[in-house]
Amino acid sequence: MTPVDWKNPEGYIMFFNRQKALQDKRYSINKLSQTKFIISISKITFKDGGNYTCSQYGAHTTEKKVEVTVLGRPKMEVAEHEGRFVIKCSAKGNHYPPQISWKMNNSPEVLAHNMEEIRSNTTYASMAVLHVDSVERRTTVKCLVRHPALHSQPLMNFVNIIQHPTKSRHTTTTNYPTTQPRGSTGVPAGHLATTHMFSHEP
Repeated sequence: MTPVDWKNPEGYIMFFNRQKALQDKRYSINKLSQTKFIISISKITFKDGGNYTCSQYGAHTTEKKVEVTVLGRPKMEVAEHEGRFVIKCSAKGNHYPPQISWKMNNSPEVLAHNMEEIRSNTTYASMAVLHVDSVERRTTVKCLVRHPALHSQPLMNFVNIIQHPTKSRHTTTTNYPTTQPRGSTGVPAGHLATTHMFSHEP
């Protein structure tokens, strides 16, 4: 078998053939053959996002890069005072800031205004606030999150606001899409990972 290795986004060798170079218990080999070298990462975090490189050495070195993007499920918070609701939605993702929009019941989707974005290395955090002065007896407010790495439906969370004649209350329910990562990266319940592969032959 020709020598082959996997490197993480920092350039450190994770595996050289079957030898584990980085002592991270989350890294494991799924398959190693003459044609395939598949690895997985468990308990993934935002720090795991980036470009992973698989290099095969011989007369000519062949490289394949996989861009891993980790996205956080949108989180919602609701505050209420005298019938007025303040709803906050936040989301995190690698490489690009997540885009947040709102949807109330069957009304058209509206892009969030005055969205705040914070960057920390390769991770972006987006946050938007929606003010609702009055609602029907029962109103569903959805927070939809889009990202360039998502190739299907957006991530979504929602709250149900219930207003009574004398008081108001709300219930929160989380709805996760069925989107699955395309690659060998293991993903816990709280995050979603997507991959993009490209190759290079010097």
